[in-house]
Amino acid sequence: NFKGKRLVSVDSEEEIEKEILKSDDGDDAKKEMPEASRDDLESFVKEVLGERVNGVKFSDRLVNSPAVVTSAISPQMRRMMKQMMAQSGQGDQNDALQAIPMTLELNPDHPTVRKLGDLAASKEARTEDIAKVAVTQLFDNACIAAGMVDDPRTILDRLQKMLDVCVEQAVSAADLTRAAPASEATNAATEVTKEEEPIELKKME
Repeated sequence: NFKGKRLVSVDSEEEIEKEILKSDDGDDAKKEMPEASRDDLESFVKEVLGERVNGVKFSDRLVNSPAVVTSAISPQMRRMMKQMMAQSGQGDQNDALQAIPMTLELNPDHPTVRKLGDLAASKEARTEDIAKVAVTQLFDNACIAAGMVDDPRTILDRLQKMLDVCVEQAVSAADLTRAAPASEATNAATEVTKEEEPIELKKME
C-alpha cells in the first residue's frame, strides 16, 4: 500500500477492480470493441498459441501496450528460479520455466489488437497467415517486456519475414503511386484527342 492505495504489478494475475481503473479524462466513453469481435479474436489467439499460454483474455488495466503476459510467478521470481536451477544443474531450466502457466491479456482499445481482430475475421488464406504471424509476434513481444525471453535470437527469423512483407508492400505502394500520374496523363491526352476530332472533321467537310 502507498498512502492508502493498493499497488498491483501489471504482470500479476491479481484482478483489479474496474472502479479503480476508470479514468476521469473521458476515455471510458470511447467506442468499445464489440463482444462478438472479442470472442472471435480470443478463440483465434488461443488456437494460434496453443499450449504456450494457459489462457487468453481482454484486460482493462492496459493503456499504451497492446498486450501483457501475466503469471502467478513474477519475472523476478522466474529469474531467481532460473539462477538456482542453473547452479544446481537441474536439466534444462528453460523447459521448466516455460511449463509455468501464463495468461496473455489483450488491450481491446489498442489499434493493433483491433486490426488483428479484423485480420482474424478475414476468410482469405494470406490474410489469416499474416494474422497468425502477428499474434505470435505480439505474444513474444509481451514475453520480452516481461523478461521471459532469454535468447531473442529465437524470434529473429520471424521478424525478418515480417520485415520482408512490410518492404514488399511499401514497394508495391510506391509503384502504384508512380503509375498513377502516367495513367492520368494518358487519360488526359485521350480526352484532348477526342475533343479535337470533331474540329478536324469540320475542316475536311
